Amino acid sequence: MSNVSYNNVTRTIVSEVKQRTIRFTARVNYNITPDLTLQYYGQPFITRPDYQHFAYVKDRLNKVFNDRFHQFTPSQISYSNGTYFIDENFDGITDYTFDKPDFNFVQFRSNLVMRWE
Repeated sequence: MSNVSYNNVTRTIVSEVKQRTIRFTARVNYNITPDLTLQYYGQPFITRPDYQHFAYVKDRLNKVFNDRFHQFTPSQISYSNGTYFIDENFDGITDYTFDKPDFNFVQFRSNLVMRWE
């Protein structure tokens, strides 16, 4: 996701992702005459990843999966106006921040072809 610097150490921030995707493909062929056809192709695509349960990588090669990360506790992480604030050492002062990574992606592909053969 992103890297931040804390006490001269680079922290790699990661999270779980819940992603919702909708897609559909439609194709229509219409013969106007035996020599003239109209073909339409349409494909809407919508996706929205939702990032949650933020953590940083502490031991990426650890054999125990859950020991590879330090998940932020509710007292370490807060959110306001599109920014997450991290108080890693519990002293009440923000140690670093990162932006909310959620986004929406919408795309519509289509093609209309008229053929005279």
